Amino acid sequence: MGYQISRSDISKLENGKKFITDFELVGFFKTLKVPILDLFD
Repeated sequence: MGYQISRSDISKLENGKKFITDFELVGFFKTLKVPILDLFD
C-alpha cells in the first residue's frame, strides 16, 4: 500500500505519543487484515 512506519513510530502510537491519521489507520487495518468496524462497538 506504500505505507512505511518505523518501530519507533509504532512504539509512539502504543504509548499515545503519536497521532495517527485516518489514512494511516485504514492502512493498518488493511495490512493486519482486520475489519475496521472491529474498532467500534
